[in-house]
Amino acid sequence: PQDEMLDYMHNQMSDNVLKVDTVRSLQAHNREYIYYRTDHHWSALGAYYAYQALCEAAGMEPVALEDMEYKNQGEMIGSIYGKVPYPKRLKKDELECWIPQGNITMYRSETTFSEFPMIRDVSNEKSEGKYCAFLAADAPIVHIVNDDIPDGPNCLVVKDSFGNCYVPYLSQNYHNVYAIDYRKYWKYSMADFARKFNI
Repeated sequence: PQDEMLDYMHNQMSDNVLKVDTVRSLQAHNREYIYYRTDHHWSALGAYYAYQALCEAAGMEPVALEDMEYKNQGEMIGSIYGKVPYPKRLKKDELECWIPQGNITMYRSETTFSEFPMIRDVSNEKSEGKYCAFLAADAPIVHIVNDDIPDGPNCLVVKDSFGNCYVPYLSQNYHNVYAIDYRKYWKYSMADFARKFNI
């Protein structure tokens, strides 16, 4: 069971490590649309509840859903759809997004190069693969800057694709958010990265 495994891991960590109980925060909302039906990822709403849990544990104020721009990007078919015997029996998903507000820029680099949208408009694209709307899909690294909080702290997230719809929320509490996909990023070790970018 995942909750027992995570409790075990947390119990092995130093008291100086901040632990976030995302499993129980999600369980409190298990009647809501927090996981997709045709995809293995959580939805942007499920990611939001994990973000809320982080803020609660860290003593930060989470941005409210109603303070972000809501966008329903239409019907979505995810990764599970093509792997089951009778996919047409699955109820298709909808890609809902909450877009954080502010003077925010996202780059696909540790330093400033080309800008990319945190949440891309895929409403007119095919239903398959719409989850790639978030965070430049599985880019090796993205760097989000919120110039509305220039004195805010910096954050490093080591993620896989579950982080894609989670990381944008962090832009509301941190000046710099760096998100590394551990499957693709090799430039710096985590310790060197944290030192270099003042995490």
